[in-house]
Amino acid sequence: RFERAIDLSPQDLSDNEINDIIVFLNSLTGKSAKTGILGIPDTVPSGLPIDRLSVDNTN
Repeated sequence: RFERAIDLSPQDLSDNEINDIIVFLNSLTGKSAKTGILGIPDTVPSGLPIDRLSVDNTN
C-alpha cells in the first residue's frame, strides 16, 4: 500500500546541486543546534509553564 503512495522518481543532480543539498542539510544540524545558543525561553505564547531541565552539551 505504501509503495503506491510514494510518487518519487530518481533525479539526476549536478555536483553543484548535490553540494547545495549537503550545505543545506548541514545548516540544519550546525553548532547552534548542539549548543542551544538561543536557550530556554522565559515564557511561551500559550502561557504554559516552561520545563527547566539541565541540558548536557558534552555530546
